[in-house]
Amino acid sequence: MRLTDEHRPGEDCFLDAHGAKHWVSSVEVQGFIRKFGAEHPSNYLASHGTRWEEDFFNDSEH
Repeated sequence: MRLTDEHRPGEDCFLDAHGAKHWVSSVEVQGFIRKFGAEHPSNYLASHGTRWEEDFFNDSEH
C-alpha cells in the first residue's frame, strides 16, 4: 500500500508485508519503478538474488 502525508512532502509511505511503514523519497520511487518496474517479482529474485522489497526499502533508508 502506498500512502502520502502532507507533512512529508516529496516522500511516499509504503506498508510492507508485516505492516511496518517505510518512508521513501518520491524521486527514488520513480527511479526504482523506471529501472525495475517492468520486471516480474519472480524474475527480480532470480536476477538479483534478493526480493525487490528488500532492495527497495533497504536502499531508500539512508
